[in-house]
This record gives sequence, C-alpha cells and structure tokens, in this order.
Amino acid sequence: MLPDKLDGTNKDGGVLHNAVIHIVDVEGMGPWGIMMDAEDPLTGEKISGSVNEWSHVLDRNASNLVDMLALLNGEIPADDFLTGENVSSWIDENRVGGAAERDVGMSPAELARRQASFDPEVMTPYFQGMGQVRAGTPPRARHSQRAKMLGDAGRMGPGNAVLSDRLKRLRCSSIEETLASPEMRQAVGFDPTSVPTPEQVKRASPFGRMNPTIRREEDRKRLLGHAARHSCRLEGPDGDNLIGLARVAQRLFPAPDPNDPAAVLKHRQDVYDWARKETSAGVMAHELGHSVGLRHNFAASFDSLNYHTQYWQLRTKNGTVSRDCEEGEDGEECIGPRYRDPLTNAEIDGNITRWGTTSVMDYPGEHAQDMNLLGSYDRAAARFAYGGTVDVWADPGISVAANAPTQKGYFATAFTVSPGLFGVNYFPPIDVLEPYVFMHYSAYQREFGVLGSCAPSGEAGAVLGQKCTGAQLDVVDYRDMQDFISDPDYAAFS
Repeated sequence: MLPDKLDGTNKDGGVLHNAVIHIVDVEGMGPWGIMMDAEDPLTGEKISGSVNEWSHVLDRNASNLVDMLALLNGEIPADDFLTGENVSSWIDENRVGGAAERDVGMSPAELARRQASFDPEVMTPYFQGMGQVRAGTPPRARHSQRAKMLGDAGRMGPGNAVLSDRLKRLRCSSIEETLASPEMRQAVGFDPTSVPTPEQVKRASPFGRMNPTIRREEDRKRLLGHAARHSCRLEGPDGDNLIGLARVAQRLFPAPDPNDPAAVLKHRQDVYDWARKETSAGVMAHELGHSVGLRHNFAASFDSLNYHTQYWQLRTKNGTVSRDCEEGEDGEECIGPRYRDPLTNAEIDGNITRWGTTSVMDYPGEHAQDMNLLGSYDRAAARFAYGGTVDVWADPGISVAANAPTQKGYFATAFTVSPGLFGVNYFPPIDVLEPYVFMHYSAYQREFGVLGSCAPSGEAGAVLGQKCTGAQLDVVDYRDMQDFISDPDYAAFS
C-alpha cells in the first residue's frame, strides 16, 4: 500500500505515484489481480500505474495447490482428503509412478482405425463427374472450391428434404403440443406447472431447437467457432499438468516424517510459501503487462514456434533427438505427435507443461504456467509498442540482410496462416507445381533450429544440464521492414 505520508496526489491534485498493492481484506467478488491505471482521457497517456492483487485469492490458490501436490506425492491419503471413486482413481493415475507417467503411444490398430475415418477414398463418389481443382492450388483455396462444387451440384446440403418437410407440417399441431411436455418446458426455462402457451410450446418443441439433431449441430458450430479462434473448452480438463509440478515440489521439499507433527506442519508451510511466492510473481507480471499496454493473449499455448527454450530442450534432449517417431515407440529417442511420442520421464521431471507458452498475458488455467514470467511474445510486443521495433529471426536465409534467401526462409512464410487444431502447417514449395509440404509442430527444432546453440551449465534454470540461447534474433525498425522475397511464380496462381 502507499505510505501514510503519501496520499497519491501532488499539490495540484494530480496523481503522483505508481502503486503495487496487495489487498488484504477479504472481498467475496474480488478477482485475483487487476490493473487500475490512471490515464489521460484525451491522449491515452499513462499518468499513474496501479497493479493490484487480492491476498485471500492468492492464499486460497496456494493452499489448494499444496493439497493437490501432497495428494499426488502420497503425503495425504486420498480417503483422508475426500472419499470418492473418481478422486481416488485420478490420484492413483497422476501420482509418482502412476499410470499417467507410463503413457504409451497409440497402438497401430487404433491409429489405423482413426485414420480410416479420414480416408479420402470415402469422398470419391461425391466428386464423380465434377471438375478438378487446378494443381498447385493452396490447400485452403482447394477446400473452398471443392465445397462450392458439391453445393452447386446438390451433393452437399442441410439433410433429408422429405424428413424436413414432415417436421415442418407437424409444427403448431396437437402432436407438437403433446410432445412439449412439462419436462421439456422446464428445460427451456418455463414453469412446468403452468398452462402451456403457444410461445412455450414453440420453444420446447422437439421439432425446433430442442430437437437432438439441431442441438448436436449447434454444439458442432460452437466447437468450430472455438477452433476458428484457436481455442477450445474442456468440461473436464485433465490434471496431467500437475505431474511435473509435483516432482518439482518433491525435489525442493522432501516428505517429512509423518509421525512428527511439527515436521509435517513445517513442510506444508514451506510448500505453501513457495507456491504463494511463485504464483504471486506470475500474477503481478500479468498485471504489469496490462499496465504497459498488453492485452490478454488467448493463443500463447498455440504459438509452439516461440515456446520457452526449456520446452524444446526437453522435447528434443537439447537438440540431440530429431528422428520422427514410428508407431509403437515410447518417445525416448524420437519426436512427433503425442499419440506417437508420449510424455517421457525426463519431460515430466523437467515440468515441460510449464514451458509450453509464449506469454504471461494468457489465462493458462493450470498451476505450472501460472508461475511463469515474461515470454517471447511479451518482450516483442513491448519493444514494438515503445520502440517501434520488430523482433525478427536473424539466421542466414531468414533475414533479408543475409542476401541469401533459402527454402527455410520461404517455408517460414507459412506461419502467417493458422495450422488449425491439428498443428499441421501447409508449407509452400519453391516450385509452384510441387505439392505443399505438411509439417507437424514437433519438427520445428529440426527444421528451424529454435534452440539456437546449447552449452553445459550448472546455473539455475538449466535443463538436462544445459542452457540454450534460442533462435538468433535481431530487432528492426518497423519502417525498415522489407518483404523476404517476391514469389517468382506468383503469376501462375492467377
């Protein structure tokens, strides 16, 4: 809080001091943290910074984390915490030595079954007698053209026209009124004991929006809408982000003698103080980010190219693992999609989920990333906002200044397009007549050298005994930015 001698204003009544405030009073509706800066309403200029954190929310979060880590580390029996089959099975799977740590890649049979559902041969009858999309057309344009062809040919529509007509004729009938039962009316927010009105029947009718098919379609559109914004919503998120954090806590604070009450109490207090300190730093960094002008970044876990170097160190064993995983491997000496490259013991020990982000301005929804400070996005955004400079890769073949454009640099232009939820980018070929190259994000270290150079280190924060510099970066005045290279075959697309 501000010292008693300061009232936060100068002689003219203007705001004078920046403030970092811990609010100790318990407020039921209090957030965890919030930025409440004073800004000039005409110019937008910052007059005073005010970063605030509610201590009781921080305390509750730290206390809950201590309990979960103690459960996973076997310091609290599950039945002493909460009796329930779901709770016990979750703890058994996620604690040290549990099933979650012994995950295996997807079996060849299961992989084949899933791939069969995407078999392009299934679509062959739909395209018979239709025109062909020009070779070399970018994937998104190809998909759009095919969808238009199907629609124009009447081969892709909303469904069964005969059934739709029958349902339409049942609207406003006695059958519809009967089916709009009290339970259906209650489901859409009406008093089930009241006399049904035409409006209630219309909203509760199984021939309208309460139809299971329509509701499934609405759910599908909602999921697609989330996907278009690079987001998803999990109703029952997994707890595997805590596995690595539990091991970190176990190394920092070895379990006490359970028969020594004083030692048990001190152990819990030590873990609590650590959790409180680490998460408080993350919250304050987030709110300070707002104070310097950064908005929420709800795509930080999506930007795998710019993750913390610790993530890629653990995925590739400091750059020594580059081979694609085959079916049935355990991921120890290869890399690939998680269904082929499950979490390894070294990745869990290194708390890998903490490092899979690029910004402290996200809402990660997991304890490990709540402890992070600035990411590469935050630094780049602040430099651009205050210095007018752009962070750029400076590797040969990437930078214009290198005067040696390569396929690596040309490939990088694909990052201007979203890879979608499957994390697979469409990388353009040098020759426009060649097919696009599909690359999973797990190959980024091999293809783009995101780790830079690595060297042995005994410093705090070293991963697997090494520290890596990250990709070679430079800053360029925004006014000096240039196109990487013009496409010599651009005319072939038109």
